[in-house]
Amino acid sequence: MVRLSELALGEKGQISQIESSAIAPRLMELGFVPGEYVELKNKAPWGDPIEVSLLGYRLCLRRKDAEAVWVNTQ
Repeated sequence: MVRLSELALGEKGQISQIESSAIAPRLMELGFVPGEYVELKNKAPWGDPIEVSLLGYRLCLRRKDAEAVWVNTQ
C-alpha cells in the first residue's frame, strides 16, 4: 500500500482508504472512495500538482491532498 502521491507515472492502483483530514470529505465527493481505481497520468515539473484519472475523468490534485489517499498496487 502506497500513497497516491507516490505512484509512478502511468501506475494504477485501487483506493484502499482515505485518511481523516479536512480535505477527506471533498476527495470522497470527487470519487476517491475505497474500491475505485485511479491512475497517475502526469506530474508538474516540481511534482506538484499531479494529474490523475478516476471514474473516466481527469483531475489535478495538490500533492499534499493526494497524500491522504492510500492505494493498493498490483
